[in-house]
Amino acid sequence: MKPSEPVTLQWGDWTSMDPILQSAALEAVYAAASGEGSWEAAAPTLAAAVGAQTMALILGDPSQGRFDVAVGAGVSEEARTLYLSHWHKFDPWQSLYRAGLENHVAHGTEAIRDTELRRSAFYQDFGRFHGLFHMIGTVAPARPGSTVTLGLHRPERAGSFTEAERQSAEYILKHLRRAAQLYWRLRETPQSLIGLDALEALSQGAIIADSNGRVVFVNTAALALAAPGGALSLRRVLTGEVCLFAVHPSDHEALRRAIMAAVNGGTGGALLLRPASGKAPVATLVAKIPTRFTEEITVFPSRALILLRPLNQSTIAPRKLMSIFGMTASEADVIVELADGTTAEEVASRRNVGVATVRTQAKSAMAKAEVANLRELARLLGLLTGTG
Repeated sequence: MKPSEPVTLQWGDWTSMDPILQSAALEAVYAAASGEGSWEAAAPTLAAAVGAQTMALILGDPSQGRFDVAVGAGVSEEARTLYLSHWHKFDPWQSLYRAGLENHVAHGTEAIRDTELRRSAFYQDFGRFHGLFHMIGTVAPARPGSTVTLGLHRPERAGSFTEAERQSAEYILKHLRRAAQLYWRLRETPQSLIGLDALEALSQGAIIADSNGRVVFVNTAALALAAPGGALSLRRVLTGEVCLFAVHPSDHEALRRAIMAAVNGGTGGALLLRPASGKAPVATLVAKIPTRFTEEITVFPSRALILLRPLNQSTIAPRKLMSIFGMTASEADVIVELADGTTAEEVASRRNVGVATVRTQAKSAMAKAEVANLRELARLLGLLTGTG
């Protein structure tokens, strides 16, 4: 991978946001995800970064009573317990949470007007005692059955959140979702393992590379995925260093940009690497590498963590797409085949329908998933597959 100029991050630097507070928040989030810090310590830095007086962060599935992480800042332990045990059922901002906001942080007024909030039992009996009036927040899907719930609050007297503050929260949310995905994946490794031992123990591939694609670490699972005919390869270049390459040029460019973004403080990205032959595509997650791993590696000054999972068609459950996005059975079946690399003509022949029907079903499925094209949907499926 040739050296290139740093990419411009999609979620830009907000001038209204204190860069020191922003940096502290992101560092705390990734430290918590890797286990070298705590989510409790990250909570107040997140609140401070967007000017919130109180905040709540939940990783898990609140609708099912599953709270893998439930932390807050500016609220008492008693208030947190009351919310999790009872008041979350009457949260007036629930409609925002059910909307599947993805990367959007919404104003609380999008769900309930201030006048209605003042009259609600939630506010009268709970919220007003804990400064919960002005709100920006979201419930962003991270993987099937797991979401990132973020609520940032101010009391009524403090004034509503500005648009710049809302956008700042969106910037942090992109990192927060990526950190949450990393947290859940690393959580599956034995607790006795630390650092690179934890990456080696992963059943999925893990690679650490610098901004030029030079590989610093590769686990056994990643080596298997780099075998001939697969979606990626590890090649020794003229300098004698081993570099990471995606087989298809467009995939390689997308991977290069994701690595550069992660190395330069961005969120990296999720993408699907297509194979050269009949092997499975590889769902790929690129993220900023936690310092817990970098302390063991001093070869390069900056690196990214690349997690790889082979994406077999059988592991994409159409019923998940029907449940998450409201697709019909036909739409889900068609989109699974297309995401696995089957052409529209082949799908039409196999299903004994016209090509136009297949394309109509695919277009409808993409609209329901709120993606612009099939490639974006394939990347989304790469995150959803095999995770729940």
